[in-house]
Formats: sequence, structure tokens, C-alpha cells
Amino acid sequence: MELRGQVALVTGGASGIGRAIALALAREGCSVAIADVARERIAATAEEIRAVGVDVQGFSCDVANEADVMATRDYAFARFGRVDLLVNNAGIALGGSLPAIPADEWERVLRVNVMGAVHGLRAFLPAMLARGAGWVATTASSLALFPDDPHAVPYVTSKFALAGMCRSMALYLKPRGVGVTLFCPGLVDTDFPRNARTIARDGRVVPTPSPVLEGALAPSEAARVFVEGLRAGRFFVTTVPGAAERMAADAADLDAALERALAALPPRG
Repeated sequence: MELRGQVALVTGGASGIGRAIALALAREGCSVAIADVARERIAATAEEIRAVGVDVQGFSCDVANEADVMATRDYAFARFGRVDLLVNNAGIALGGSLPAIPADEWERVLRVNVMGAVHGLRAFLPAMLARGAGWVATTASSLALFPDDPHAVPYVTSKFALAGMCRSMALYLKPRGVGVTLFCPGLVDTDFPRNARTIARDGRVVPTPSPVLEGALAPSEAARVFVEGLRAGRFFVTTVPGAAERMAADAADLDAALERALAALPPRG
């Protein structure tokens, strides 16, 4: 994929992996539109991108709200004329005690993580299909490949859904000239895991225990891997070493894979 001269829109683009991706695309010569719910961070990230020397515009947008996403599309088209690369990156984390997680918390994470991506597709795909050109990249997670966290079931569910969506829609879009990339980063050193909503056994939302980020990648490194995958036109991009081999081993015997995951769990306190 030739990135220079393209127009990219990154949801959740004002912080974490999204911010790093937006900056990396700017350094490749893309004009960048940032869509995020955090107005202050949008302005700060836009200034960083502007310093790279490319065109940039920030938009306040809640991807869970389809009207917001459609309005962002209209603003982006008015500002840039088109969007060549849609990066569905916005997401939230939710976990905790599985029986205590209420339905509205499940719905919240699915509205942002899954329906947020669906809203992006509905907004930007028609123009790409009309041109017979464009690219859709979606940030899932290594937990979509290896769903081995028993305390993040709603989040894992949402990311599994995104992985399936990308594989299926690639079969539809690629013959019509629109590329698809599924990005599955491993642990990245951002505020995202620290800002997860955690539900205690009594149903209360409690502070998330400080996650151990040992071995986590810098956001800039995750973004570098993402951009390299785009340049190569790859469908599957991950920062996890040996992911393909591990996936093949798991697929060869799913029962054995589950037993290995169970054996790796810490003792229950």
C-alpha cells in the first residue's frame, strides 16, 4: 500500500496506540483526521502531527453513536475530500468477576468496540466501494488470537468479534478493490489497560488493579509494526512473536490448548 498522499482517519486517535498510529501515518506522508471523545487530547495530538508537516484535523466523535460517526464522515469529506484509509481503533476495556458483570456493562463494551467499528464501515465504505479503492484497518488484540484472560471476558468477546468481522469482510471487500487489515497487538505500554472498568464480585465498579506491563511494547513500536503491515498489504498484522506457530499449535488440538491455558493460570486465592 502506498501511504504517501493518502488521507487516513483514525478513531481513538488522540491517545495510546491510536495516537501512535496517527503520528506514524503522518510521518509516512498521510494527511490525518483524528476522531476521539477527548477534546483536549485531540488538540494536543493534532499539534504533534502538524509539526510533522502534514495536513491534520481533529473531530470530537463517540464511535458508539452512529450519528456522531456519520457527522464525522461529513466533516472529514468536507475538509479532505475523501478518506482513503479508515483505522477502526477506538475501544474500551471491561472485565472483572464474570457473574457480577451486568448486561448494561456488556452492552457498553460491545457498543464501543464492535458497533463503533460497524458505524465506521457504514460511514466510509460506500465511498471506497464507489471508487473501487481504499483500505480498512481494525485494531483487535492478541486476546482475539489467544483468549486466555478469564477476567476480561466481555473485552475478549468484543475483540473476537472484530477478528471474525475482518476475515469475513475481506472476502467481500478485496475483490472490490478495498483492502482489509486486522491488527492484533500484544501488550502495549499505554493508559488503556490502566483505565479498564473492573466489576467486583458484589457488582461495584472498582479501581483496576495496576497491571503488570513488563515486556510491553512502546506505542511507537506497535505503530511501526502496523505501518509495515499496511505497506506490505497484509491482512494479518501482530506484534506477538511466534503468533502464527502458536495459533497453528492451538488449532491442531483445541482441547489441549485450553488445558495449557488452564495450567498457566495462577492459583486461586
